[in-house]
Amino acid sequence: MIRSSRPLLPLLIIAGAFAVYAQPAFRIAGTVVSAETGAALARSHVYLLRTGSTQIVANMITADDGKFSFDRPQGSYNLWAGNRMLPQAYGLHSPGDRISSSIITGPGQDTSHLTLRYFAHVAISGKVVDDEGEPVENALIQVVRSTVSGGRRSNINITWLRTNDLGEYRIGSLAAGTYYLAATGEPWFAKANGYVQFDQQNGPSAAFEPVYYPGAADPSRAAPLILKPGDEARADFTLRLAAGATIAVNHDAPDNFRGIISLIREGIAGRESFQDSQNFSGTLKPHRLTGVPPGHYTLRVRPSAGGPLMEAERELDVNGSNISVDLSLRPTPQVSGTVEFPGGRPTGTLLVTLARTDGTGTFSAAVKPDGTFNFARLDSGQFQPGVTLSGQGGVYAAGVQAQGAPFRDGVLDLADGTTAQLRIAASQEMGRLKGFALVDGKPAEGVLVVLTPTAETKDFVSYAFQTDTDGSFDWKFVRPGSYWLFATTETQIEYRSFAALKPYLAAAAAVRIEPHRVYEQNVPLSTPAAGK
Repeated sequence: MIRSSRPLLPLLIIAGAFAVYAQPAFRIAGTVVSAETGAALARSHVYLLRTGSTQIVANMITADDGKFSFDRPQGSYNLWAGNRMLPQAYGLHSPGDRISSSIITGPGQDTSHLTLRYFAHVAISGKVVDDEGEPVENALIQVVRSTVSGGRRSNINITWLRTNDLGEYRIGSLAAGTYYLAATGEPWFAKANGYVQFDQQNGPSAAFEPVYYPGAADPSRAAPLILKPGDEARADFTLRLAAGATIAVNHDAPDNFRGIISLIREGIAGRESFQDSQNFSGTLKPHRLTGVPPGHYTLRVRPSAGGPLMEAERELDVNGSNISVDLSLRPTPQVSGTVEFPGGRPTGTLLVTLARTDGTGTFSAAVKPDGTFNFARLDSGQFQPGVTLSGQGGVYAAGVQAQGAPFRDGVLDLADGTTAQLRIAASQEMGRLKGFALVDGKPAEGVLVVLTPTAETKDFVSYAFQTDTDGSFDWKFVRPGSYWLFATTETQIEYRSFAALKPYLAAAAAVRIEPHRVYEQNVPLSTPAAGK
């Protein structure tokens, strides 16, 4: 008898469908409203995802009443809604929040009266003119946002953009919050490229001095632009002429080198700011930067893809006269090493990470089956080494040894030309802590629960969890040690700053986490102690 497996496929699909839909269904329903007015938002795109997954399990578009409704099996879900291109998660307390709440369905859970508060985006527009009122085309606008992200107060470069031929610019789809802006540019009549003949006898060219909103010449006097949801703000700039210099950069880059040369100055809110940035080729000697206003600068060359990995950096002062500087390129930092697991390597994609201490980015390298790793590309700077299982967690660097580069208080200092080797002892020796945040003895949704070490160290690790709709929190992977545990309604707390946490610790509960143990503890809402 001949047997065929082809007819079994639809039968398996049907059986699978019955297996899914035979489960009891629970209602996930509510309304999408404006966070500012409370009015229902019509035509909102609503998406439902399994917690921890990027796959959409259900979606719909609301009618005029802003209402949505899904029937799904018991489980944990993430809910997003709003603009189709820029949806926001359920449970946000303020614009731009990174922490949200999951929807927990099941017996006894009321998830049919949810309210997703949507924060309208903001926009900033303006015009850049010179001191005679003429528009400045191609002026460079820097936009920096000040926010608490990942438990740290940080100032993040949101974008750089150029003005059009009318000197105008506009940036939209921003989260409401606190912003800093700066503008710079080059007069149209100045030398505008790096290929003109350098002549030390030529007089100074014209340049524009950078301006920091609302019109300061000093970045330390820049004022914040504070935007509420739905605001359309305007920030105009007037650029003032100054004596501009040409910088002739003599360098030893090989002919096949390709990269970017940048002239960097002190910027707003402690961030670097670009005066100029150009493509850089090893065949052009010297390379010239024109129209540079007076100031103190960092000259930096970084490689682009496809050429030798070399870089260079030096500081210089420009005072209105043409200058010539020498720049020697050296290899970019090289970091390799091994990862050791005393208890055996876990399954999954294991990565070694080097996170910049200023929060501007993270490099990663895959760990090979033999435990070795090698970073294909790095820049100089200060980094915190770590190890992680991609998309999972449950692994951390219990110990790091470094050779070839300074390593202190958990920070690796990489300079150009450095060749460093790391030996990382990775561990899965972690515990689990879960429970409920309580307000008046009842589970509280959307409360921030913080777990922080009892002792302050340079590289201490704090954990934060915004409770889900059932008031629960669950840290599946916590490093062993002694901690303080507390809950607060202040979701913007800087929980990676020990000083910011101190007012909360008087009412915190002491918790000791041991490897491979599961702890359950409820935590009442606490308020910070005054004067602490």
